This record gives sequence, C-alpha cells and structure tokens, in this order.
Amino acid sequence: MVSSCNRIILAASIAVCFAGCSKDRATAVPAEPRNVVLITIDACRADALSCYGHPRSTTPRIDALARKGVLFENAITPATSTLPSHCSILTGTTPPFHGVHADENYRLPQLNVTLAETLKAKGFATGAVVGSAALDSMFGLSQGFDTYDDDFGSSFGGRRSAENVTDAALTWLQEHAAERLFLLINY
Repeated sequence: MVSSCNRIILAASIAVCFAGCSKDRATAVPAEPRNVVLITIDACRADALSCYGHPRSTTPRIDALARKGVLFENAITPATSTLPSHCSILTGTTPPFHGVHADENYRLPQLNVTLAETLKAKGFATGAVVGSAALDSMFGLSQGFDTYDDDFGSSFGGRRSAENVTDAALTWLQEHAAERLFLLINY
C-alpha cells in the first residue's frame, strides 16, 4: 500500500502510461515507451482512491489510467512538501542530494539531471502543466521541459483549478499527439 504522505502521495505514480501496454503486467512496459504521462496530486491520501483499495468507486478515471498504465503500489516520497517531493520524483534522488529541502527559499540546482532532460535527449516532446505555485518555474523544476505551463493568472492562493490544469494538459496532448511525449500534470 502506498504511504499516506500529506502532500504527494502518487510520487512517480498513478499513471505512467505507455502506448501499447497489454493487460498482462509481466509484459506491460515495452523496452522503449512511446508516451509517459506522470500525474501528481497534492494533499491527496492514497486510501481515498479506489485503485488503491478504497471500497467505493471514488476515482473512476484515475482507476482507468491505473489499469492501462503502471500503478505503483509501494511509492513513497522522501519529503512532505511539494517542491522537494517533485524534485525527488524528477531527479530520482533525495533532498540531501538534489539540494531542495522545502517549498520556500530553494531552487533545484542546474547540475541535477531531470527526467524531462533525459527523455528530451531521447527525442521526446516534454511538457508540464502545474497547478501549484510551489512548482513555479522560478524554482528550477522546469529544466528539460519544452513547455512548462505555470500560468496561475489571477488564481486564488497560487493554485489553478483542476479544470484549468486538465484543459491545458489536454490542449498540450492534442498539439503533440504525433510525437513521443512526456507530460507532467500536477493537481
């Protein structure tokens, strides 16, 4: 069971969707993925999602992604706040290594290599749509992304609505449908 971390409970998880995945988990991940979609949700407990065992069908769309993609059942985060958690997800390292320990007064140093940079070097179009001001590009997490949508406009409290994030992500996906892609979506 995924830990019930306060902020990022889907660390590197709910959906890493690969084109052409079969239902057989033994053969679900091809050697070279066509598309990678990483969805992170702030302030959501794993046990509130039906794909992680909630007795009611609370999240049918997330459940469908989990069935088609890869569902991580033992994902944990080394940090309880948004920015360091995402730095860990995208670098595969912990705060003592990547250097980001909190949401305030930190910036991901350029010397870190992100998943976006790695996939971009392999020919992927890379995009991110973020819903939390803690992930604003000024904090360095945008490195390696061709598009980093952190437009909060006149949003309340530095957060975008889920509808706004989804609309922006769907637009980006439509624009890059013919390409191999990596998209980070943060709610």
